[in-house]
Amino acid sequence: MMNEYKDDINKIHASEELINKTLKKIEQEKRNPKKPEKTGKAKIIRFVAPVIAAAAAVFIFTNINMMDSSNLNVNNVDQIQVRTTDMSGLFSPVDEESETMTEEEFNKYVGFDCTKLFTSADFDKSVISGEKGTFYYENGDTVIVMRLSKSEDLVPEDMKELKTSDVSDHEVVIAKDDMNYHVSGEVKGVKFFMTTNCSDTKELTRFLRELYRVVKG
Repeated sequence: MMNEYKDDINKIHASEELINKTLKKIEQEKRNPKKPEKTGKAKIIRFVAPVIAAAAAVFIFTNINMMDSSNLNVNNVDQIQVRTTDMSGLFSPVDEESETMTEEEFNKYVGFDCTKLFTSADFDKSVISGEKGTFYYENGDTVIVMRLSKSEDLVPEDMKELKTSDVSDHEVVIAKDDMNYHVSGEVKGVKFFMTTNCSDTKELTRFLRELYRVVKG
């Protein structure tokens, strides 16, 4: 093979220096053949890898969200009797104490702003009596009623022996009757009882996450 290259090169009118360089290059390529250039397939692999990783991350995140709602222990009950002054037919009204605090005083008392507990629902009004505050929120046709107290047990007797669930590392008890979800729990040392006519556990979980996230700051 080398002799053939030499014969071919000798037939060309070229300088001796050029001939020697050419022969040297041939020898080098024989000893160290070039690796084939990466094709478009390799480029596709490099492109697809991060896409797959991103898709996997989305899949994991989505499934975590689904787990948080699908793994809830929702206790089905006939009806939960809730003490409040509004929403007749759903709640059992009682006479409230005469001493009241303003919203500002109650917020200072519990340590957070009860008018901003949810990012996806708008604050409507509050009823504060003694050391208990009831705060009303709306999101379209969905109503959220949050009852809070640092000193009083707000859990109805019907819910005290029910199974608990974990949402955002907080233990809650969830009950559902024909019309509403009812949730009892605690956040920053403040007991709460929440009633909402939200559509499903996914929406309920979203509200609870917002509550814990907002209060934690």
